[in-house]
Amino acid sequence: MIKAIFGQSHHTMSLLYVALLDHVGHRIYSGKEMLRYYSQGFKEFQQKLQKLLGKNGVLIYPTFRNTAPFPELAFGELPNIVLYSSLVNVLGFPAVQIPMGLNSKGMPMGLQVIAAPYQDRLCLAVAKELETAFGGWVPPSISATNN
Repeated sequence: MIKAIFGQSHHTMSLLYVALLDHVGHRIYSGKEMLRYYSQGFKEFQQKLQKLLGKNGVLIYPTFRNTAPFPELAFGELPNIVLYSSLVNVLGFPAVQIPMGLNSKGMPMGLQVIAAPYQDRLCLAVAKELETAFGGWVPPSISATNN
């Protein structure tokens, strides 16, 4: 990690951060009781979200909390990556990301559409409508790279 801080590592800070969390997490949460506790909470959340969405509901949710961070700071954003996109994948819910244009600084923004398991068609139908309404993908502006 010290090498990575000075740009001398063969690994990114993000990878090293995840490895550290994994190592520490195994030491803290290795008990069977803890595993059972979190597994039960996971299942309950999954069931509640599935019931909320039903067979024809979608959740429109930000893809990420902000636009792209500097690469050197990306490892600090890992908890947000989990919150905004990885959680849906782990739950087994279909999701699609829709580009929504550029923010005031010329950086790309987007939303994701989430549906209950096996309701992929809803995600795709809503994504198509949002993409049509907002113009779809827009290349980042030149000024975003010059700041």
